[in-house]
Amino acid sequence: MAGNAIASQPPKAYDLLAAQPASSKGLSESEKSNIVVSAVADMDGSNHVLSRFGDPVWDFRPYFEQSNVADGQKYIPWPEDCSQELVDDCKVVLYVWFKRGLPGSKPPVAMGICQTAIASAIPMMRWLTALNIKRFDQVRPIHVANYVHHTKARLTRNAHSVYDSLRILDFLWVFRNETSSPLAACPWGESSLWRVSGLAKQPGNQFGRTETGKTPIIPADVQAKVFNYCEEVLAAAPEILNERDAGRLGFRNPALIRIRDAALYVLSITSGMRNEEAIGVESGSWRSEVRDGVQFHWVATTEHKTGKGKVEFLIPELTVKVLDLMNRYAKPLQEKLALEVAELECNPTPQDLTNRMLRLAKAKRDVRKLFLCTSMSGQSESAGYHVDALSNGGSKVSFRRLAMAAGTDWQLAPHQCRRTYARNIVESRMGRSSLVFLKWQFGLLPVSMTPC
Repeated sequence: MAGNAIASQPPKAYDLLAAQPASSKGLSESEKSNIVVSAVADMDGSNHVLSRFGDPVWDFRPYFEQSNVADGQKYIPWPEDCSQELVDDCKVVLYVWFKRGLPGSKPPVAMGICQTAIASAIPMMRWLTALNIKRFDQVRPIHVANYVHHTKARLTRNAHSVYDSLRILDFLWVFRNETSSPLAACPWGESSLWRVSGLAKQPGNQFGRTETGKTPIIPADVQAKVFNYCEEVLAAAPEILNERDAGRLGFRNPALIRIRDAALYVLSITSGMRNEEAIGVESGSWRSEVRDGVQFHWVATTEHKTGKGKVEFLIPELTVKVLDLMNRYAKPLQEKLALEVAELECNPTPQDLTNRMLRLAKAKRDVRKLFLCTSMSGQSESAGYHVDALSNGGSKVSFRRLAMAAGTDWQLAPHQCRRTYARNIVESRMGRSSLVFLKWQFGLLPVSMTPC
């Protein structure tokens, strides 16, 4: 498994990236603009720069390992309708954070950089631009207070989202010595972002987390409708797969997509996996064993959120049967993906080499996945569809479609399954031991942590 994981990644341009400065302070505009933000190396060791500091778009595709993140979420499109001073200082603090991390903590993963830029830096820059503010040293406490009010009004009752939306101000203060036009005062005065966002007011939040989750639990009647519908779909699946294997159904036939959607829901609701973990399940990654006369079933996947790597989840026998069915469902899609891998590896032309390398790396990562879809992402009409792992956005669409087909108007979402699973276990006959089981199943540290 480890060998396959290494082979599926494009070689990182370690020497080139390590040679880049950890700060842009003191560099000329030309030197700063040419700092390499992202790059890959080909199999011959030649470096290929994807993004430089001065580019209007930063491309972080090589640094994402999660299976369910669409390529469109791996870029930062810096705004062209804001002043260069605002954009450059936001770039500076996010670059320093990416290279060095906050004081006392390790650097963030690429997803953290992209999400902070998209959810925090860009909206704030546009808000300041509407006030004709062109530099951060022009920002006054009244501006910060108004922006906090604006953010809280937009994100009612969601302290975590308020925190995420205001976070760029924290970075601009922490790394103020790196910026060209530093903030004149701490944006939070004598307080902190943690308190200003409202997180400090929530119970049990001494570690910045809440005991009460923001994700809704799926009502029991909705669970029953959706699960019963999934059972009907999966019971009819062998006959539909026979039709497909006989060449009478194409990959994008709605009946086939319903099988995938139903299987993803059953896996999610019976294991408590996050969506990225469910999408990360590969062929042959489940097993059964007998302990003291009792048969147990496990499925392995990769956990990226907290960096645990390979993890296993306990699942019921029903889910094993669903995974066996998905193994058959995925086989022709996996074969199509393997064919694309072979074609990319045999293409000797230098044209578009960097994009081909990145596509090859993604195809290799996905080639054994079960929950696959057909996509035209990055393709021309003439090139046809290629196969990708189902993205988080695609999973959300799948679950909404599933709920409608089951006859409910509940806004079903993948993450609800994890919290609903936890509630079902806590309310089961396991009693107090259910908390110990959940701690183990979810790999949580304190038992009191909310599954997320």
